Amino acid sequence: MAAGLIVSGDRRYSVVFAHDQVQGKGRLGRTWVSERGQSLTMSLIFWEYANWPKPWLIGMSVALAASHLLDSNVRWPNDLTYGVRKTGGLLSEIHTDPAGSRIPVVGIGVNLLQGSFPEELPNAVSVLQAKGQVLDPSATAAALIEKIIQMPEPGDWSDLEPDWRRRDVTAGKFYKLADGREATAVKVTSDGALLCEVDGVEMKVMAAEALFGES
Repeated sequence: MAAGLIVSGDRRYSVVFAHDQVQGKGRLGRTWVSERGQSLTMSLIFWEYANWPKPWLIGMSVALAASHLLDSNVRWPNDLTYGVRKTGGLLSEIHTDPAGSRIPVVGIGVNLLQGSFPEELPNAVSVLQAKGQVLDPSATAAALIEKIIQMPEPGDWSDLEPDWRRRDVTAGKFYKLADGREATAVKVTSDGALLCEVDGVEMKVMAAEALFGES
């Protein structure tokens, strides 16, 4: 729906909130299904950040805001975790409006109240399981928007880096790159990219390579 608003040029809305999802989309085409009342699922349209020179930092900034609200860790580029277990994630995209401006959209999905997960998701965890907190999705969405407003402008990685470092659990994670190769995370670099090791060789991967498409 957020993409449709941008493509049509309808600027009346900046937040699309879902009570449940059956056709949600995660990174690299993964599906995301959310039962009614169990998760926070919404998309944020950043109209005022049209043609932002470093759009991947917007998603990382939103991830940091969510980590403050949930007292969670962050993992490159936009995962929310408690230790190694994932409680939520963000999907950042670019869509083009009728004037040709590139508008960032950040979709957010957070497991809030689930008591169990399918066997194929052994590392998933809800906030309820990890922290014992009962969080209402609508109230959590409103609180997250307030946190985002308080974040510094994501103009450069240095604006986010000190905060990110305190919460970062990226190192050591395994990634599958767009070309199918497997990589091991070393650290987040000074420009917000990922330094990883592939077949014994270090290389840098930009979040934009995996996250941003254009409609």
